[in-house]
Amino acid sequence: MFSAEADRICAEREMNKKMASRLGSDDDADNNKGSMWALEQKLDQPMDEEAARLKNMYREKKFSALLLLRLAYQSLGVVYGDLGTSPLYVFYNTFPHGAKDREDVIGALSLIIYSLTLVPLLKYVFIVLRANDNGQGGTFALYSLLCRHANLKIIPNQHRTDEELTTYSRATILERSFAAKTKRWLETHAFNKNSILMLVLVGTCMVIGDGILTPAISVLSAAGGIKVNRPDVDSGVVVLVAVVILVGLFSLQHYGTDRVGWLFAPIVLLWFLLIGGIGMYNIWNYDSSVLKAFSPIYIYRYLRRGGREGWTSLGGILLSITGTEALFADLAHFPVSSVQIAFTLVVFPCLLLAYSGQAAYLLLNLDHTKDAFYRSIPATAAAIVASQATITATFSIIKQALAHGCFPRVKVVHTSKNFLGQIYIPDMNWILMILCIAVTAGFKNQNQIGNAYGTAVVLVMLVTTLLMILIMLLVWHCHWILVVIFTLTSLVVECTYFSAVLFKVDQGGWAPLVIAGVFFIIMYVWHYGTLKRYEFEMHSKVSMAWVLGLGPSLGLVRVPGVGLVYTELASGVPHIFSHFITNLPAIHSVVVFVCVKYLPVYTVPEEERFLVKRIGPKNFHMFRCVARYGYKDLHKKDDDFEKKLFHNLFVFVKLESMMEGFSDSDEYSLYGQQTVESRDAVLNNNNNDNTASSNVDLSISTVDSIVPVRSPSPVNITVQSSDRVSSHTEVDELEFLNNCRDAGVVHILGNTVVRARRDSRFYKKIAVDYIYAFLRKICREHSVIFNIPHESLLNVDSFMLTTNEAYGSNLKKKGSMWALDQNLDEPIDDDAVRIRNISKEKKFSALLILRLAYQSLGVVYGDLGTSPLYVFYNTFPHGAKDQEDVIGALSLIIYSLTLVPLIKYVFIVLRANDNGQGGTFALYSLLCRHANIKIIPNLHRTDEELTTYSRATIHEKSFAAKTKRWIEAHQYAKDTILILVLIGTCMMIGDGILTPTISVLSAVGGIKLTIPDVKNEVVVLVSVAIIVGLFSLQHYGTDRVGWLFAPIVLLWLLLIGAIGIYNILNYDRSVLRAFSPVYIYRYLKRGRREDWTSLGGIMLSITGTEALFADLAHFPVSSVQIAFTVLVFPCLLLAYSGQAAYLLNNLDHTQDAFYRSIPDKMYWPVFVVATGAAVVASQATISATSSIIKQARAHGCFPRVKIVHTSKKFLGQIYIPDINWILMVLCITVTAGFENQSQIGNAYGTAVLFVMLVTTFLMILIMILVWHCHWILAIIFAGVSLLVELSYCSAVLFKVDQGSWIPFLIAGAFFIVMYVWHYGKLKRYEFEMHSKVSMAWVLGLGPSLGLVRVPGVGLVYTQLSRGVPHIFSHFITNLPAIHSVVIFVCVKYLPVYTVPEEERFLVKRIGPKSLHMFRCVARYGYKDLHRRDDDFENKLFESLCLFVKLDYMMEGCSDSENYSSYEQTPAESNNNNENTHSSNMNLSVTSVDSLESDRSESHGNIASRPPEVDELEFLNKCRDAGVVHILGNTVVRTRDSRFYKKIAINFIYAFLRKICRENSVLFNIPHESLLTVGQICYI
Repeated sequence: MFSAEADRICAEREMNKKMASRLGSDDDADNNKGSMWALEQKLDQPMDEEAARLKNMYREKKFSALLLLRLAYQSLGVVYGDLGTSPLYVFYNTFPHGAKDREDVIGALSLIIYSLTLVPLLKYVFIVLRANDNGQGGTFALYSLLCRHANLKIIPNQHRTDEELTTYSRATILERSFAAKTKRWLETHAFNKNSILMLVLVGTCMVIGDGILTPAISVLSAAGGIKVNRPDVDSGVVVLVAVVILVGLFSLQHYGTDRVGWLFAPIVLLWFLLIGGIGMYNIWNYDSSVLKAFSPIYIYRYLRRGGREGWTSLGGILLSITGTEALFADLAHFPVSSVQIAFTLVVFPCLLLAYSGQAAYLLLNLDHTKDAFYRSIPATAAAIVASQATITATFSIIKQALAHGCFPRVKVVHTSKNFLGQIYIPDMNWILMILCIAVTAGFKNQNQIGNAYGTAVVLVMLVTTLLMILIMLLVWHCHWILVVIFTLTSLVVECTYFSAVLFKVDQGGWAPLVIAGVFFIIMYVWHYGTLKRYEFEMHSKVSMAWVLGLGPSLGLVRVPGVGLVYTELASGVPHIFSHFITNLPAIHSVVVFVCVKYLPVYTVPEEERFLVKRIGPKNFHMFRCVARYGYKDLHKKDDDFEKKLFHNLFVFVKLESMMEGFSDSDEYSLYGQQTVESRDAVLNNNNNDNTASSNVDLSISTVDSIVPVRSPSPVNITVQSSDRVSSHTEVDELEFLNNCRDAGVVHILGNTVVRARRDSRFYKKIAVDYIYAFLRKICREHSVIFNIPHESLLNVDSFMLTTNEAYGSNLKKKGSMWALDQNLDEPIDDDAVRIRNISKEKKFSALLILRLAYQSLGVVYGDLGTSPLYVFYNTFPHGAKDQEDVIGALSLIIYSLTLVPLIKYVFIVLRANDNGQGGTFALYSLLCRHANIKIIPNLHRTDEELTTYSRATIHEKSFAAKTKRWIEAHQYAKDTILILVLIGTCMMIGDGILTPTISVLSAVGGIKLTIPDVKNEVVVLVSVAIIVGLFSLQHYGTDRVGWLFAPIVLLWLLLIGAIGIYNILNYDRSVLRAFSPVYIYRYLKRGRREDWTSLGGIMLSITGTEALFADLAHFPVSSVQIAFTVLVFPCLLLAYSGQAAYLLNNLDHTQDAFYRSIPDKMYWPVFVVATGAAVVASQATISATSSIIKQARAHGCFPRVKIVHTSKKFLGQIYIPDINWILMVLCITVTAGFENQSQIGNAYGTAVLFVMLVTTFLMILIMILVWHCHWILAIIFAGVSLLVELSYCSAVLFKVDQGSWIPFLIAGAFFIVMYVWHYGKLKRYEFEMHSKVSMAWVLGLGPSLGLVRVPGVGLVYTQLSRGVPHIFSHFITNLPAIHSVVIFVCVKYLPVYTVPEEERFLVKRIGPKSLHMFRCVARYGYKDLHRRDDDFENKLFESLCLFVKLDYMMEGCSDSENYSSYEQTPAESNNNNENTHSSNMNLSVTSVDSLESDRSESHGNIASRPPEVDELEFLNKCRDAGVVHILGNTVVRTRDSRFYKKIAINFIYAFLRKICRENSVLFNIPHESLLTVGQICYI
């Protein structure tokens, strides 16, 4: 077989030589490009010959007549459902108010008849379907045809070898023809190419919009038939039925087109036969004169007489041809002839009969247009099938767009083994369903949806027409007269309809424009980003000559295995490869550059898919493989992609060896010789070895450049250092490749981060830095698309622009291996004690305390201070019944303010701060330090040595000790505390959403008192604008915002206090009797439900109290206490008393009690201040939300988000952009959605109450475990607090259906996010602990792995503070090489508010000194931020160098021989004779087969040189050689788990990990020095 193949190739090569002789001038031009260019061409030759060899006689699959009829029948259920159900709504949308006379009906029918004849029949069935791309339809199929016949593709990744494909069919154009001139004009101007691409994208987006609107109108029309016989049915019921049907329809899509087609085909066939038969019945039964509409004269009469109304009715007639666009777009599912047969024999005649029958009925019933269809038939047919055509068309066209680089990477599932084009896209399916339901439920109006539907369809048709003009010119080479005729006919019809639908843009026609606009932005931005990435790859690629020129400064080595380097380039070395070997100077014994690319063809036959070529000399074992796909193909379908790749590689090696024997020329051997000679000239290598052994060696090369891995003799198995070997025989190389493959295949992928330049325009920054970055984050990763196992994945980043109790007693029981591991990887207790400092809490001067007390007004007390705006309204929404009610309510307010904010929070809860930090997680941190209740057990005893890790000693027999032991012994108790903390946090976030809503809405609503004509919508709109402005100010930080807002709140408090005094004196001084608690008893004694539920309104007087504690991170405790007791508390008492005094005389004025109680002259100034204060009120909870989310993230209970420190003076003042905008959107949604202050107040009170309850429960534990209070005191506190708060809780629960459900919904969503994230983090940590390996294992690595040391420093990030992480062992298994210095970096957050800089880093040596391996633990508190350490790397190395110095000093001072004794490990025991250090540190590659030291060579007498100087010099030189950051990318999956666990991990946690910030960003790692190691964790 190979011999016949080789004979054919020889003949082809002879022909190529003759052709090459005619191109001498090109060769002369090439000779002028220099020797380096010539060398590059020799080393990395194009694949023309390989492409010619692979080209076969592939033929399109032929279909039998029986199969064609079967597919024609099946196409009915997929392609024609939409077009077939148009009679349901055409006449209603044409005459929404009924037809005026019979002539209108005849004219409309005539337009329908000729529209069906001209557009679906003539244009699409007989013309457009001929423009299929080997059976593929849609706008991108036309675009592919054009790209093959003209150079129109924006991303220039095509090569001339691609044109050798069997399916790359194109016609030859005569040079002087009109087609050739058009082609040259299009290719010359980039504007033309961009215009064509944008035209294609517009058409594609409109098809997607069509896929949303078709199900909406079809199902809604069908469901609306219920109202014909049941007119009392509400429209909401019809919409609900339609939504249920839509959910069922989209849920069926995963079964695939083949099954759905067989399910739907009989329904559609029966449908067509029914409407055709009923049409004949109606013509015969009502009025047969309707057939005169076949005369086109009635079209002229209709348009002449109708005027604008008649013209706009064309938008309804247009719906008769909707679904036509699906004829072409769904062509991928069926052959052309089957679609044509089905249309001409069944669809077309049945539609004509159906429309004629309806028209005959309408001639006698002109006012029945709304239900014309249902009134003219005796039964209802299902219209669900109608949607299938556009849904499948949407899937097909998105698959094509994805292959052309115009759509984000999504999962594509092939649903049929027989027909490759039948696909299902899950992500798009559910997006379409959600949008479709939104349209159906949002509009509820069939007429408006019809207008939207028609707009989408006519735009798709216009795009198809414009593209068909180019197809007729460039592909078919039609005469220009035929092109003009087609263009004029099509545009006259379609532009006429288009002008009609433009009149209805405001009646629903805007919907497809909005939908298409969103998808257009997504597609164009994605394509733009893909283009720029490709240009970056092309610009930054390096030549093979550069690789050959690598010298000793880089020290490259070859390690066992095969490295598959994925790239978008078909020539040259990709930037990621050069970047990879720069970070880690080692490559595999066999390197294959894999280029997976999509071509503008519908498919690439299997026989022609892979192109393989050798790069450089044979003994380099470097290859290039180009895997080519068409837009119909799917790479994920190639489950055995790796096997196919190696199969083609082996075939290439065999054929290449045979070609050398058959060829008379020495081209291959010559270019190989020239390459070696050129390489020798570059590297100055000696030419001393010319033999090769048949025994393949997978040991490591010791030269400093990429040179062949030589085969030594059978006796000598050591590493050879010769620089030249002869060519391997075919058997040798195949055996070598197989052995390398058995050693392991590693997939190396690039992860290029694209950013806009700083000087770019703002829209470009938005497109690239936000939209494209977000799309790349949420789309499927390349490793999934390429079906790469995580265990063998390496990502290369680039940037574009258990306790240790009884340690001594159990040592002997653990075995010698465990003891060795303890010696090699000692705990860092000593280092922790050494660096502990005497950090004192920062003291504040009296002046600074007063200043901060003033500033706290603008941040902490805005919410509590603006409560008088809405408390009495929410307490008495329908007015107070008598004066006793007002006095009782005021008394409740007074004592609520006294008991909760003043006594509980200001004097008790604020004392429970964690070194100045407040909030539920601050309480949780205190508890975690005083009891072992942390779920993720990443704490170590060294962490307790921290200065800030303060905790009190508990007596063993005390009640606190018993409580502590009980909690620690029961896992459910720990889980319960965590869940309690999460609930409080989620309710606090809900508080941050509801506070701005009620505060701003209440303040702005006051304008209606003086201007009663103002609509409620205007109040809401103004409120929304204020909320947007408020959230937009947050990035300035609490410090600046506090200075801006403090004077407003100060003025507000003074105003309401003064107005309160005025009202007491002016209206009724007897209101002061409310200070007697007896009125509370009288108020509640009456026992009315109204009085009890009114407690929900009274509770709003203490809302904002929770912010006192949560905002404590921004200000010291004393300043918050001073501000409340001196100013806030008395002013609030005066304000409420003043309002109550006013209400005693005006019981029915509760709705606007605050504004009505203001003196008339003071109204507008107070209104302005009130509005400003309402804006400020939101600041307290917004700041509190940011603080508590920061704490939750540090405890592993919130996804990684960006945190910005806004003040250099006060570390706790932060801003979280992502959360800020999420809060803003949710806040606007609540404001606009409810518009009711009372319901929002109920929701607000519920959220605040649950935060207080959680705080109370946690405070009980704090009093017992932390403060060690007597249990009686704890009971008193719990009893008083719970009595008040549970009373309020019982009141708000009565109002769950009146808005109180909102915080439960918000908190529920955030709770799921936080709990699932924490659960995923816990399982990942458990996986790390379970799969870690010991240092003894690393030392035991032998020749089977062949580890070597390469220059540089490797920072391996891990969650573990002991042992070797799994990612490290996984990394060296894939690539058996590590850096000269390895540092395991563990970044962890502790349950402390901060870790002082002096105590942040703990450093310890791992193993013998000569191994240069260290562990560094970087510790942070929840107030700290790792991202703030811009010089983290410098600090790490500074701590490392300090440790080395102190380490040697400790050896000199200590009488113990601990360090020197444990260094005498087996790895070093054979080298005791080497006791001197060299001043010249050796950074060359170590050639041993186990993890040994980089030994220094002796160069003279240097006995006087201190040993620490040598190691410090070595560390500095390694750092200069390069620092590489190695991160793990652990994918968490569940298997054999319950469904809720699968949903939590496989979907929710996976989605959160995808959209959250990456670890590399949080660790501030430069992309240029980042390596990511993939692994998978099953739980």
